[in-house]
Amino acid sequence: MNSLILLRSQNVHKVVGIVYRVKFPHVVYGNPLSPVAVLVIYPYAYPMKGYDVTKEDLEKYEEYMRYCKEFVAYGAAIAGLQNTEFGTYFVCETLLYNPNIRWLIVVGKSKGHRVGEIYRLLAQRRLSDPRLEVIGRRRLERLLKQVSIIDMTEMDVEDDDVRDLVKYIISCCLQEPENARTITLKGKTYTLYDRGAFEEAVIRSLSYDLVVLGDAIVVRVDEAWKAYYALNDVMSRYGEELHERDRNTRRIVLPFLALIIEKPSEWGDEDLEPLETYYKHEFMRAELGDNESYTYGERIFRHFGLNQLEVAIEKLKNAIGGFTTRAHVAFFNPAIDHRADEVPCLTEIHLQIRRNVLNLRASFRSWDIVHASKFNIYALSRLMEDICEETKLRVGELFIICDEPHVYAQ
Repeated sequence: MNSLILLRSQNVHKVVGIVYRVKFPHVVYGNPLSPVAVLVIYPYAYPMKGYDVTKEDLEKYEEYMRYCKEFVAYGAAIAGLQNTEFGTYFVCETLLYNPNIRWLIVVGKSKGHRVGEIYRLLAQRRLSDPRLEVIGRRRLERLLKQVSIIDMTEMDVEDDDVRDLVKYIISCCLQEPENARTITLKGKTYTLYDRGAFEEAVIRSLSYDLVVLGDAIVVRVDEAWKAYYALNDVMSRYGEELHERDRNTRRIVLPFLALIIEKPSEWGDEDLEPLETYYKHEFMRAELGDNESYTYGERIFRHFGLNQLEVAIEKLKNAIGGFTTRAHVAFFNPAIDHRADEVPCLTEIHLQIRRNVLNLRASFRSWDIVHASKFNIYALSRLMEDICEETKLRVGELFIICDEPHVYAQ
């Protein structure tokens, strides 16, 4: 049994002890007791995109990561890059994890993606804007209770004077209240000082079962919301670095993984809005967008010339003695995927009935634990609920096996 305190807030202390278990790529982690974080808008491609990355992209990435290291050296708790709008979801994940962080400096110019526009909307508290829907209003409301955004968007972080200003603002945020400093940026005045740990931070502790058998790791949790944090904790303990020289990427990988979730419908106080959006509009989407070779929904409903989910549900309904081994949904198509560049990470789903209870087993060939696992787990749990509503079965356990769980390293 492994126990992990994810967030401990005690208002009698000015700061809260934090150990990051979920660490995102393109982020430099500093002193978690610091009250300020820096987000650098990154207008280039990340190196993890492999052979599509140009020499300029690689050079710019190294340059921008040096900026992040400078900001951490000057006292920021964390400093990281963001190049797409959806990255805001993971920024929220990081900041809400640490109640000591009360200021977020957003600096840099967007190109293509409108990252700066997202943070200007947040700074103006325009949470009803449709561009913020995918992140989740509840999550954003929680973020803005804890963190004030210092808007330096459209200021060029490659300019030495701009970076010096960021460093000065960091130093202001570190001051005690009696030494507060006032600055004015883009017509807005900020009174900067260390506000202390956020009083309403959520206390979350979890435990999970872990068994290591040679090159296999088995993780079991009782409730679905715990799986994401347990997997990241296991990754931090047992992950090994893999460097793909031909793709200019570094990954931290685990050996073969089996995840068991006893209650897939139990999500605690997680903000389900962005997860539900993913399930309905991404996971179950049958239409292919521009430059898409597959979606999970397209593989379920169209790709093989039949509606696989409809057939699987019919197999469950007609199961003799309540048992069948044929309620199966395939995502991997050997005829094309063995030669394709973009291949489904989720390869198959198997549905099984036990004493009027539906269990689901999903197989991943590859799984991004930080960016994808929470969304995938939620989608599979919602799929179970929809199937149970159709078949009048009860939701049982969710089993996930994965050949290569990983996170991308800097």
